[in-house]
Formats: sequence, structure tokens, C-alpha cells
Amino acid sequence: MSGIHDLPLDLASNVVASCVQYEFTPFERIPKLSEQSKKSIFAFRALSRPFCSESRESFAKIIEEKEFFFTRDSLEELANVSKDPELQPWIRVLSLNGARFKQWSDETKLAKRQNWMCSDARFEHIRETTSPLRKELIKCQEDQQLFWDSGDLEKTLTEIFTRLPKLREIRLSPSAVHRHIPGWNGKEHAQALKLFERYWGRHWVEEEQLYETAQTLDNAPLLNIFFTAVVRAGVQLETLVIPFKEPQSVEDTPDLTYVRNGITDHELANVSDDLARDALQHVKKLQLTVLRENPQPLQPGIPSQLDRVVAAATRLEVLEIFFAGYNRFFGEIFDELVSLASIDLPHLQDLRLASSGDKSFAPEALISLLRQHKGIRKLGLAGSLGTWIELFQFLETELQLEELRLIAGPTWPMSLGESQEFHAAAERVRLVSDPQPGDADYRNGTARHYTFAVFEGLDQ
Repeated sequence: MSGIHDLPLDLASNVVASCVQYEFTPFERIPKLSEQSKKSIFAFRALSRPFCSESRESFAKIIEEKEFFFTRDSLEELANVSKDPELQPWIRVLSLNGARFKQWSDETKLAKRQNWMCSDARFEHIRETTSPLRKELIKCQEDQQLFWDSGDLEKTLTEIFTRLPKLREIRLSPSAVHRHIPGWNGKEHAQALKLFERYWGRHWVEEEQLYETAQTLDNAPLLNIFFTAVVRAGVQLETLVIPFKEPQSVEDTPDLTYVRNGITDHELANVSDDLARDALQHVKKLQLTVLRENPQPLQPGIPSQLDRVVAAATRLEVLEIFFAGYNRFFGEIFDELVSLASIDLPHLQDLRLASSGDKSFAPEALISLLRQHKGIRKLGLAGSLGTWIELFQFLETELQLEELRLIAGPTWPMSLGESQEFHAAAERVRLVSDPQPGDADYRNGTARHYTFAVFEGLDQ
């Protein structure tokens, strides 16, 4: 940038704006700034105070991707950003993470849980040498719990949202722990704790011993707190996204077990109809992951809460749902599709549905859903279906689709991609296959799931 000092400021602003370049990954819903873009923006800001000021819009893009956790320290950092008058008008997106420290009131109990396979002598040595680390973890957990329970979290979020008049999109990770919560030296401490000494001599940390998983009741108030802050701050939220957050490789989380990121019925059940309606009244785009590890997550007789919350977004144009964790218990995804068919979404134009593993969508339920929402012009499906031909014929005769996007899973009969019914199902049909064993994108023996962003990448 040797000659850039001589540029007029208005031209310099255009130069730094041209540095903003996004990259698509097929395993994430959201495009991310390239590393080169970030370096260029930081370098531009370092030139002088006037150039720093001219780069504030581009710099806001970096802030939008930084993940802030629901702890005092992390939100204090975000609060300071929200008070900067030069940045306030430019921040349209926030990335938030609701991960919580696991509750361990007894430090010795935690030590035993972490090292339950150790000999007595080995346990005493580990307990003595790592006691300060566990005490620090417990202190962080207690402070975070007080932050949530006292109402300070809701108050802080409301104040932050109020200072950002252009805020329109929030990327909320309800429970994902793909790096340690800020506020303690988690990576170093986790390695020192050496949780779960196994018989083959390896040491690693299981995140469930440090952080709560999505299925615990402790995270149940999350959406209620978040939605309340949105309403009280008067945020005109247009997009709500749960980032897919599938790690690019095992090395992304070397000392944490990967946990899928999603909302649960416990969290949805804590949101009243009125609160959901007030928070989502301006929302046009919802991209959700619904996580269910138990076929009866609340109690027998209480249905899924998903349709009740989705129905509150009456202006919804784009709806994307990934059903995660279902493969352990369910034969087909049926009830959720039927319940979504019962709600009125008059502006819905783009519907995307995906499921984990080889779990299939019930054909009759899916067709019922599509028949209820005939305004759909784009349809995306990722997963399995009992009868594809029947669906294709329905799409050809009863829906006027502009585009059909399919992500083929392991049970997809590839001959269907050449069938006449498939090509007649929409004006444009597109098909990609999830990574299979032997592919470069297949992760160390574990299947990976493309998101519908894979099609955006192909369009680049």
C-alpha cells in the first residue's frame, strides 16, 4: 500500500471496501471473510487516523463475525464496541454463543469424574497438582450462572442491541463449544487436566466435563432471554441463523469433542407465543438446526415446539431447518413436517429441509407440507425419502418450482438423477452428493454434511 497515502479519502474508502471478499464453505450456512480480506482491512486501518476512520464500514464486517459469549467478560467487550459512535451505524450482524460452563460445586467430585479410571496413587497426584485449575473452572461457572440468573445477561444484551440501530441479523449458537469459552485459559488448562486417562495411554478432554451440552435443562432459558432482549431493544430482526458449525477437520477441535449446534424443545418451550411473535415479527429468513436426542424431550403427550415458534414469523420468506440427532431413535421425520404443514406462512418462497445421517423424511408428510405452502418457488432437500418419484411427480403437477436443489445422502439411488421425473420437477434441477469415504471432504471416517451453501459456492 505504498502509494495509498496520496489517495483522496473518498477513493481510499472505495479501495478498502474492495478488500471485503467472502468465501463459501459447503459445510457452513454463512460465508466468511477471507483471511486476506481481514489482513488488508487491518493494514489499511494502521496507515493513519483518517484512513482508520474511512475503513470503519469494512472493519464492522470483521466484528460481525467475531463470536461473543454469554459471559460478563465477553459481553463487556461487545458492549464497548457498541458504544463506539463510528461503528454503531455500520454493524448489521452480531454473532452470539450461549455455551455454558458445566456445574461442578464440588472440586474433589470434579476431579474424580475427570479421572475415574486412574489408580488411587495417580488420582491423588492429579488432584493435588490440578486443584487450582478446577477451582478456576468452578469460579467461572458460578459467575456465569449468576450473570444469567440475576437478569444481568438480559439487561446487558438489551443495552447492546439498543445501541445498534442498524442491527438486522443475529447468528446465535445455542450450545456449540468448538473453542473454549473466553474468560479462562481453557485450552492450556484442559490439556493439563488430562481428563479421562484411557487404557491405551491417551489423554484428551471431553467437553461434557467442562461445558453443558444442548440437552441439559440449564440452557432452557436461552431463547427466552435472547428474545426478550430483542423485543425490549426494539430490534427489527430480519434474519436469525443458527450457524451449522461443523468443524472443517478433527484438528479444528483437538481438545474438545465435537457437539452439534442446535436448539432443543426445552429452549423453544420457554418462549411464549406473544414473545415469539414480538421478536420474530420482522423476520424474513430463518435458518435453524433442531437438535433432538430423545424421542420424548419434554414429557409424553407434549408435541414438538418448533411449529409454534416458526408460525410467529408471519413475514417469513426463507425457511431452512436441519433436523439433527434424530437418527438414534426415529425411523422417519413425520410429526415435525405435519405440524409445519398446519401453520400459515403466506410469504414463504424458499424452503430447505435437511436431516442427519440416513434418516428419511416421510413422503406423505413432506407432500402435505408442500401442498399447504404452494407459494414456494425454491425447494432444497438433503436426506432420504421413501418415494422420490412420487415427490417429483407432485412437484411437476402441483407446484411451479423455479429451482429444486438436492443433496444426495448415502442411500440416494443415483439413477434417479437421470430420471425424467427428476428433470421435470422444476424449471432448474441441481444435484450434489454428500462426501463419501475416500473423498477429500470426508472427515477421518466420519460422514460430513453439506449445507445448501454448497450451491452458492458452485455459483461463484
